[in-house]
Amino acid sequence: HANVIVLSSEEQEDGDLNPHPYWYAHIVNIFHVVIKHIGSNFQNSNTQRIKVLWVC
Repeated sequence: HANVIVLSSEEQEDGDLNPHPYWYAHIVNIFHVVIKHIGSNFQNSNTQRIKVLWVC
């Protein structure tokens, strides 16, 4: 099984005295994406390899 658990970023809100401390997910697929950022404020023209997880 490709399951993961990470710390949640949930904060305590009115009426919710105990937000859940973890998020659970199942990894569907792993992608490697090669990107090149193009913009007026960007100095580096090299490509970058980004790792992406598709979770549900």
